[in-house]
Order: sequence, then C-alpha cells, then structure tokens
Amino acid sequence: MRTAGLFLAFLLAAVIATQPLGSGTGTRLPANADGVWGGWVLGQVCHGFSDPQTMLRGGMFHPDPASLFYADPMIGIGVQSLPFCVAGLDHVSLYNVSYVLILAMSALGAWLLAREITGNAAAALVAASVFAFTSANYDSAARIQIVASQWTPFCLLFLVRFCKRGRLRDAIVLAGAFIMQALSSGYFEVFLAALLVLAIPFWIRLAGGWTEAKRRIPGAILAAGLASVVVLPLNLAQRRHLDPILAERPQAQDVSLDFFTEVLPSNLIYGDLLGRSRVAYDAMYFPGVVPVLLAIGFFVVVARTKGRSWRQTGLAAIVFVGVLAFAFAFGARIATRWGEFPGPLSLFSDLVPGLGQARVPSRFLMFTRLALAVVAACGARLLIARCPRRPWLLASTIAIVCFVEHLSAPLDTWEVPTEHQLPQVYTWLRQQGPSAGPILEFPPSLQRLRREEAAWLQTQAFHRVPMANGYSSFRPAWLEFVMEAALRWPDERLLGILRQMGVRTIVVHPRPRGIPEVDQATSALLAYAAAHPDDVRPVKSFTDAGRWPGIWSRLGDEQVFAIGVATPAPKPGPIGAAIDRAGWSCRSTEPECELAFDGDLTTALEGREAQNTGQFLKVWFKEPRTLAAVSVSMGRMPEGFARDAAIRVLNGETWNPVDAQLDVAGFLDGLLTRSANPTMVWRFPETQAQGFEIRLKSGGQGFRPLGLPEVNAHEPFAR
Repeated sequence: MRTAGLFLAFLLAAVIATQPLGSGTGTRLPANADGVWGGWVLGQVCHGFSDPQTMLRGGMFHPDPASLFYADPMIGIGVQSLPFCVAGLDHVSLYNVSYVLILAMSALGAWLLAREITGNAAAALVAASVFAFTSANYDSAARIQIVASQWTPFCLLFLVRFCKRGRLRDAIVLAGAFIMQALSSGYFEVFLAALLVLAIPFWIRLAGGWTEAKRRIPGAILAAGLASVVVLPLNLAQRRHLDPILAERPQAQDVSLDFFTEVLPSNLIYGDLLGRSRVAYDAMYFPGVVPVLLAIGFFVVVARTKGRSWRQTGLAAIVFVGVLAFAFAFGARIATRWGEFPGPLSLFSDLVPGLGQARVPSRFLMFTRLALAVVAACGARLLIARCPRRPWLLASTIAIVCFVEHLSAPLDTWEVPTEHQLPQVYTWLRQQGPSAGPILEFPPSLQRLRREEAAWLQTQAFHRVPMANGYSSFRPAWLEFVMEAALRWPDERLLGILRQMGVRTIVVHPRPRGIPEVDQATSALLAYAAAHPDDVRPVKSFTDAGRWPGIWSRLGDEQVFAIGVATPAPKPGPIGAAIDRAGWSCRSTEPECELAFDGDLTTALEGREAQNTGQFLKVWFKEPRTLAAVSVSMGRMPEGFARDAAIRVLNGETWNPVDAQLDVAGFLDGLLTRSANPTMVWRFPETQAQGFEIRLKSGGQGFRPLGLPEVNAHEPFAR
C-alpha cells in the first residue's frame, strides 16, 4: 500500500511539474519539432499493436519500408502506455500522458533503488525527487526518449539484489528492466550496457568475492540471454536499415560549466538569476543545491568513519557508475583553448557498437544524476538518524525542497492543430484512405529549415495516408536529393522522380511563405500543372477561412493533383570503364582535394561551409584521355552531393563546358535501394581531355557542405 500511495504522489508531482502538458490534453506539445515527431511515433507504435507488420513502416518517407528506424522507435514507451492506446487517446494526448508516466516511474524506480541502498524508505524519497523531477527532464520534454530513463533504476535495483542474494527471479526481472530500457531509448541502451560491463569488478565485490560470484554466473547468463534474444534482433535490423548512411557522426557539443549552472528561464527560484537565454537542448544538468550539499555531507561522514556500514549495500557500484558516466559525458574529444585532446570515451568508442553514432555523450549525465540521487538519499538518512522522531516529515520536506528547486512550470509548448481544426484537405484524405496516396506535401521546407517538415507528421497522424515527406534524426539517403529536386525542378523532372518513388498525389499548399525559393517553386508547379493537365491532373481544391500557428502557418486553400501515367523514359546505356587514376593531380577551393580519389570511400573532399557558387574540384590526368562521363561515388555521405554542378574538361590550356546530363534516375535508384555506394553520373558527348572539373553553379537550396568521396572519369562504353 505504501508503494502504491507513493506512486500516486509521484504521479501528482509529475502532473504539476509538466504543466500545461501534464493535463494530458491533445492540444499542446513541447515547443520543438522533436516533440511533434515523438507524438507521431507513439501514435504509429500504438496503431502498430493492432497490426504489428506495419508498426515500423510508419507513414513517412515513402517508399521506405521501416521509417521508424531512422530514430528511436520507442516501442518500450508504447508498451508502457498500452492501456492508453486501448483507451483510444490520440497521439498528442498519448505523448503527454507518457511524459507524466515516465517521470512518475522514474521517481518510483529511484525510490526503490535508494531504499535498497540506504535501508530507509523515508530517506529514499529524496532520491525520487532528485532523479525524476529535474531541469534536465523538463529541458528535454520534446525528446521523450531522452527523458525515458525510468527503467535504469529498476535495472540497477535488481542487479544489486541479484548480486547480494543470487536469486534467479531477480536476474529475470533485471533482464526485463534492461529490455524495457533498451526499447525505450537507444542511447541509454548502449550507455547502460557499457557502464554495467565496466562495473563488473564492483558487482563481483558486492556478491561477496569471486567464489560467491561464480555461483551467480548461470543467472547472469540467463539475464544476458533473455535481453539479447529480445533486443538484438531489433538492433541488428535497425543497423542494417541505417547502414547506407551510418557514417560516424561528429560530437554535437562539449560539456562546459554552463551545463551545471543554468536552468530554464521559467524556473521558480533560480530563473531570474540562472535562466538560460539561448536554446541548447541536452545541455542542462543543473543538479540543485540541496542534493549537492547532502552528497557532500554524506561523503564527509563516510570519510571520517571509513564507511564500513556502506560496503555491502551496492553504493560503491552505483557511485562508480555515476563517476564513470560523468567522465564519459565529455565525449571522445575534449576541446580546450590549447586544442583538442582525446576524451575518456575515446578508449571505448570503437569497441562498443553504437557509441560511434552517439553524437550527444552529455546524455551519460543521466547516470550521474541517478548516482547523485542515491547519495543524496544516503545523506538524508544521516540527517534522519539525528532527528529520528519524524523521519517521513523530514524526508518529505527535503524532497519537496529538491522538487521546488527545479520546478519550471509552465513549460514552453506549442499549440498544435487538432483533427477537427485542420484544413479540409486532411479530412478528405482520411476519407479517401490509402488509395489517395502516397502523397507529396508541396512545397517541402528548405533543408536548412527541415525541422518545419515535422508539421506533416501532425497531419499524417490523422489522415494516415503514406507520404514522401518526413522528419527524423536520421533520414533516408534519398530525402535531401528529392526535396532539393522538388524545389529546383517543379516540372516534368520532379514528376519523373515521384513516379520512380511510387508517389501518386501532390498536395499543394499555395499560401505564400515569404521565402522566395519556396514561393517561386509553388508558383512554378501550379503553372506547370495548368499547362500540362494530363501530366498533373487536378483532383480537388479547397477554400479555408482559418489560419494556423507556427510551423502549420503554410496550411490552407490546398489543391490536390494526381500524377499522370507517362511512358517510361528509355534507360541510358552503361558508362564506360573508369580510367586509371594513377598520376592524377588536383586543385580545389576546398582543402585536401586528393581525398576525392584516394580509393577510400570513408574519406572525402569536404567543404568548409555550405555549398555555394564557384566551389570546384579540378583534376589533371597524366596524359590526355577520351572521356564520356564523370562520376562521384557517394558512399555513406549522400547528403553532401553536389547540388547544382557543371562539368568542364581541359582542352589544351582551356577549361571548356560540356553538355553534361546528370543521370537522375540512376542516382535515385541507388538511393532508394539503400545502396552502400550510390553514384552520381554526368554523361556527355565523348571528348578528348587532359582533365575535368566539377564546378558548382549555385549552392542549391541546401545547407550541406560539398562532399566528394570518390570521383572517377569514364571512357566511352565499348560495345
């Protein structure tokens, strides 16, 4: 009964702390595109429980077969929220209820773990408050998978119990907790597994030494086996799916003092003094003053008494995990005024699968926060020992003070359009069903504004028609190429691309955006449709009186067009063999141009800034050759493709342009089939040349630097 009562109290605290989201309504989400994505994913997972074969497919990035794999599928959060799925909550309400539930379960898990360590249920309340109700969890409200650390304290709790007692049931529950954590957050799955393995000496010591630990090996193998059977197939499937784009990603940010001293501007106590003036997600780990004082006081007492009474509690293992996580949070490299130095994580980033793709190592600090919470509970226990008459009153007071230190309600939120508030076109799409699609929402956002593409997730969650648009952490290899083409080529070239992708319908949003590239593309497509009604057949048009906020401001007055059937264009013939690159030399506007033909797809000539007019790569041959094509093998760097390139060849002392045509269909085919090496090929009439040049006529609509992993020149095809 006590545990149930405390859980209800934790739920109430979570509702208060997360206002206005905590009300569970379907009208608001955290003020970030990631929150819209998170709600959409939970809606897809919820729908997938009734049709598991479609769960991972989702409804974005058509024709991708598993669009949920481009970020955390969050199946664990969906499982945890299954009763609310059954109750019929929409995806927005589901997100908000899940957020509240995650905080309450985090508090419960921390309380149970601290109770196991301290032996004092009252003191453990402090751990619940410090771990769950923290600025980090409010700052990351839009990234629910990063807030979803609720299963980690349960995992550590049953691991401690298993080490102490050796019970098989604890090993089984440990495996279940790890599975749920892994299915809730890919980051925490990798981080938790690494930390548990590195702490093995402490688990052996907790078990009573090697002799006792050997008796627990069967249980440990059972736990690892159960977790592997459930988690590994999903991990491997996701890894295979992402393989074409899974280059190692650069570290996103460096931990600094600001991480621990800044709070949200709405913080009740410290907002005016320490409130952060800039947006920087995953960069707020303010621990609070009271927990730090409790921890310091505890360590002072332990140092004086040599801590004999704490040796077999599991505290040493928890503290080790927290300290190691703190070191790892600085990442694989540490930037200083004297240059960059290898960070502690660099020792393991190549050994632990997944760490190479972990762009935000600061998320390790969740484990440090959990260790701090447990140590603060130990400090509270010492205070209670000095005032034993009313332990729950004292512990509750401390926990409430810790709670108030971080209280930052109301959180920053977006008002999102509900199903009945959306423009008429989405009601029509829902009524038509899947036969209306797949669709392209046009115009897409500029890639530098790609977060605005999350707007379509809110609408797709209601109409459920597959679409080519989408938003996620990772993206299909083809996405930037196709969306760039949509804005640059709103004519028969775009239609050819969409036919190749299986897109049947274009939903045009004609209201001006005030962005010239976007508005011009919309006008051009509508003009093309008017001139070519057989290619772009009008289906339906709507008039809406409403206006929508934020990223949905483009909505209203939609026009729907069906893409006409066209005679397939003849496929271009094969290109000739690549000429020998021995003796090539080069010059470029970018550094290290030799990387563009070093035979290594993992290296590339990379631009120092976004693509722009005049960037070039010039290559000289050892001797004149007959050319008919130039190609760029993109490897795992498809987003760096040359946006608007012209080809020139060297004749004598003069660089002359050639009539080079990009094989759009061939490049797109490589992207759509998730080739590990999609290739751009420019074909031109055969010519004798001493070299060639790839030069950008413009930077296109993107913001990516130029990336040329491997360039080749080709002879005419020998028939």
